[in-house]
Amino acid sequence: MSRLDGYIRETPEALGRLIDAPPAVEPVRAALVGRKLRKIWISGSGTSLFASEIAARIWEEALGIDAEAIGALQFREQVESLYIGPDTLVIAISQTGATNVLVEALSVARARGALSIACTAFPESPLAQAADITLDSRTGPENTPGKTKGFITTTVAVGIVALALADDDWRAPTEALLDKIVATLAATDIAIDDWVMRLKEAKAIWTVGSGRMAPAAVEGGLKILEVAKLPVIGKELEEMMHGQFHAIGEGAGIVFVAGIMSKANRIGDLRRVIDTVNVPVVAIADGQAAAACHDLKWDLVLDTAGVGPFEPLVGAIPLQLLAEKLARARGLDPDQPRYPELYRISGSKSIYAKAAGK
Repeated sequence: MSRLDGYIRETPEALGRLIDAPPAVEPVRAALVGRKLRKIWISGSGTSLFASEIAARIWEEALGIDAEAIGALQFREQVESLYIGPDTLVIAISQTGATNVLVEALSVARARGALSIACTAFPESPLAQAADITLDSRTGPENTPGKTKGFITTTVAVGIVALALADDDWRAPTEALLDKIVATLAATDIAIDDWVMRLKEAKAIWTVGSGRMAPAAVEGGLKILEVAKLPVIGKELEEMMHGQFHAIGEGAGIVFVAGIMSKANRIGDLRRVIDTVNVPVVAIADGQAAAACHDLKWDLVLDTAGVGPFEPLVGAIPLQLLAEKLARARGLDPDQPRYPELYRISGSKSIYAKAAGK
C-alpha cells in the first residue's frame, strides 16, 4: 500500500480530530468587532486554491459578504491594487504553511490593515507567523506529492469558522461529512478497479464537474496529474460544452462528477455529447443529480445528505483513490515526485517545507 492510499484512508480520523478540537472562533469574532467587512479574499496555491474556492462560497453564503478565491501569485502581484485595508479579511490556506509567495502576500495585506488568517497543518510555519490568527487544520503528517486529507481538513477548518460566525450549526454537517466520507471510501473500493481498467491507457484525461462538484472535479484532476503523471484538464460543465470539447479524441478519457444545479438538463446534455465520441467515461453523481437525471447510468452515486456546503469534499474522495490506483496501474510510484528538486530549484517553498517532507 502506498503512503498516499494510507493518507486518503486517514481522512476520517483527521476530520474527527478537527471536529473534536475545532478552530477557536472567538478570536476571529473579537478581531472583527468594529470592522465593516467589504470583501473577503481567500488564497492558496494548487490544492489549497481549490480549497479556497469551496471556502469562499461557504463564507459568502454564511455571512452575505463578497468572498472570492484567488491564486497566491496573482494575489501577491495585485495586493497593492485590490483596495485592501481594515474592511478586508484575508484568509491564506496552505497545508505546509511554507509557500513563499503566499507568505509575502499575507504579510503585505496585514501591513495594509487587513485582518489576516492562516489555515495550516503547521502552526509554527512561516505562514502562521505572518498572520494575525492561525487555524490548525489538525491534518497530521502527509508526506507525499498529492495532498488529499489536507484538502479536506483545511477546507473544513475554514468553513467551520464561517458557519460559527454566522451562528449556524457547523457540527451537524461536519459529522455528516465524516460519515459520508467513510461510506464513499467503501463504495469507491467496490467500483474502482473497473474505472482503472477503462482509463489506464488514456493519454489525457478531462475531469468535468457541475454545481458544487465543479471544484471537486478540478481538484481531483490535479491529483491524477500529480501522481499518475499524465495530462489532465479540469473544467466546469458549461466550459466543457464549448471549444474545449473539440480537443477530445483517440486516447482521451473523461471523469464526470455531477452535482445538482438549477439547469439539471445540462448534465444530460453533456452526457449525450460524450456519447457521440468513443472514449472511456467514468460518471459519478450526487444523489440529487442522479435523481434529476434518472435516465442516465452512473458508475457511482454519492450520498451527500446532511453535509451542507461541504458536499464537494465527498466528491473529491473517489478521484483521490482513482489517482492513486491509476498511478500504480501505470507502473508509477504515487509517493514519488517526478522532480524531487522542484521546490529547492524554484524557491517556491521555504526551508520549512523541506523539513516537513514536502
